[in-house]
Amino acid sequence: MKPVKQLTLAAGQGSDAAVRALLDQEPDLAKDWQPIMDACFNGHVSTVKLLLERGADPNVLSKSNYRYRPLHRAIERKATFPRTESHVAVVKLLLEHGADPLLPGTFNQVSAVAVAAFGGDRRFLPLLLERVRERDLFTAAVLGDKDRVEALLEGDATLAQAVDQNGWSALRYCCYSRLGHDDPAAAVSLQAIAGLLLDRGARPDGCLEPAVLLNNVALTELLLQRGAVLRDGDTLNHAACDGAHAALRALVEHGTDLNLATGTEHHGGYTPFGCALTMRSQQGASWFLDRGLDPNHVGGDKGESSLHVAVRSGAGPALLKLLVERGADPNARDADGMTPLAAARVSERKSAVDFLTGIGAEG
Repeated sequence: MKPVKQLTLAAGQGSDAAVRALLDQEPDLAKDWQPIMDACFNGHVSTVKLLLERGADPNVLSKSNYRYRPLHRAIERKATFPRTESHVAVVKLLLEHGADPLLPGTFNQVSAVAVAAFGGDRRFLPLLLERVRERDLFTAAVLGDKDRVEALLEGDATLAQAVDQNGWSALRYCCYSRLGHDDPAAAVSLQAIAGLLLDRGARPDGCLEPAVLLNNVALTELLLQRGAVLRDGDTLNHAACDGAHAALRALVEHGTDLNLATGTEHHGGYTPFGCALTMRSQQGASWFLDRGLDPNHVGGDKGESSLHVAVRSGAGPALLKLLVERGADPNARDADGMTPLAAARVSERKSAVDFLTGIGAEG
């Protein structure tokens, strides 16, 4: 294993002794982006401190497609790996060593302040904002700082239509913020900011999708009233699978096409209902079926039924049972003439084979 890989592994595990020994042999390894990134992600405070003291760059940009910086890696919200007080300590340490909270990072190339607001984790914000001398419109919008937004727009109303180096408008930042999820006052401020920006000409393009995914009904309604149109079927899929049902109801009331397949190519080009099946989401499938969608229509170019997609995606008996009970044809044939049971056998999905055999399906 190459030395840099050894150092990255040791840093990710928080093994300070191993990190120190490797750096004693090759001091320049500390400057590689990978070790400090993994130490920050895992919240290893002493390891991060050791790497910084040995010359690691607190603002280094990763060479991966996600283009992380250490601050972003420590802060970014991960449902499967919650941020802890150790991560807060890492952020404090990075800032003390010169990390800039406004430098862009992550796949979206936004500031660490924005990443903290997107995650809705207020523990990081006081530390970050101590290093921000003046809030620009984008930062003020994502933070729900209505007074600052108003002051900036009074000075130059055209700012509402401006975009940053990433192509994001202040309205888009506002719609991505989670700070209103557990703070009613913040939710009111974010909605007011969205209204101010729209009044001054901000375009709602690219803003409705995050509002829906965050189940922000107030912002979803506001954007729809101002002419926003959902153009991404995958948003419908993920919103249904994640339980963003209030925002979805608003979309339905405004006539959104629930069979919209634009943007679902990475799910096979299926309808949002079909996409939910590829994710094996019983909640998502149920939501679409409750809206009266055809249980046998999933789009795509293979002539598949909902059961074909569910079987090939590894769905369990509970989801298969739901589909059959709601009218899915267990004997439907795809473009190759294959039934769901035949597809289950070819895919070696034993539980699906047992279920479909048990209900007398052909194949």
